[in-house]
Amino acid sequence: MRRDKELAEEILRTLVLDEHWHMDMRMLVERLKDKAAESAVRYHAVLLQDVGLVKVDQGVIRLTSAGQDRAENSDKLDPMATWAALGS
Repeated sequence: MRRDKELAEEILRTLVLDEHWHMDMRMLVERLKDKAAESAVRYHAVLLQDVGLVKVDQGVIRLTSAGQDRAENSDKLDPMATWAALGS
């Protein structure tokens, strides 16, 4: 599966805009069901965890401090610019 910057950004945005400090992964999948399949959401959550932007533990996902910074980054046009761009 290829990385999807827009989906990763949407995951971060969904988490930062939620009123709670954490979210059940099933709820995240449900909120993003019109944008991506469950497997893609879960895969990108793991990728975001790999780079330290989220923490996933026992079916619960939350932003890390770095993830909060990235999600709220208004200084860059592309807050996921550190991810490699792969051609289609």
